[in-house]
Amino acid sequence: TYIMDTILTEGGAGRLAAALIAYGDVASPVFTSASVNQSANNNTILANGSYGLSAIEAKVDTAITDVGNLNNVSAADVNAQCDAAIETYKLDHLISAAAAEDEVADNSIIARLAATEGDWSEFNDENHSLEALRVRGDAAWSSGASNPNVLLEAEVATVGSQTSFTLASGSDEDDAYNDQAIVLYDDSNSDYPSVRVVSDYTGASKTVTIDSGADFTLGTDDSVKIFVTAPGTSAPTAAQVADAVWD
Repeated sequence: TYIMDTILTEGGAGRLAAALIAYGDVASPVFTSASVNQSANNNTILANGSYGLSAIEAKVDTAITDVGNLNNVSAADVNAQCDAAIETYKLDHLISAAAAEDEVADNSIIARLAATEGDWSEFNDENHSLEALRVRGDAAWSSGASNPNVLLEAEVATVGSQTSFTLASGSDEDDAYNDQAIVLYDDSNSDYPSVRVVSDYTGASKTVTIDSGADFTLGTDDSVKIFVTAPGTSAPTAAQVADAVWD
């Protein structure tokens, strides 16, 4: 007898037969139908209290209930929760409304920024608002930033010649601006400056005479600035005056 081209020899009485019987023994097999049919074990797993179907179903039911409860929350409940959160983080101190809709509560952050000691009744928007302060500040800065070396700023009133003209404003004293530097501004050319020296001034008519004509044709729309020249010194150069003008 052969198995896979190998001759079977018993080697001893009964050994071959015993081996074949052991090989074909199905009385106590390792791989049985129970190994395939695990319904009992599966049922045990599905019925588990923590991970089985009933546990999953309970979790789903709880979630559905929680979502359903959200639909039952009233506007008052939501407002109460929001109010509590606002108070927790002190946002009510920021811009809490007072009696009138357009007022801010006393001692709120906004009130303390706007009024003395947080008393909102002390705040006057016409005088204390940022816009009001800006308007007043612009006026103050404009007047306060004038060049201290400027004796006079005036418009040209009439032009007698290119070296003699009258001003719309100025001193009533004769010779008040004699020997002072004068800058004439060309209104038609972005106020281009031309620097000259006042050779004579008549207070009654406010007539200015300059040492030579401007670099442009002087007209009644033009303007002038007369700068201080210390006694015993010469008038500043064009470059010096230009620096003072454009500062």
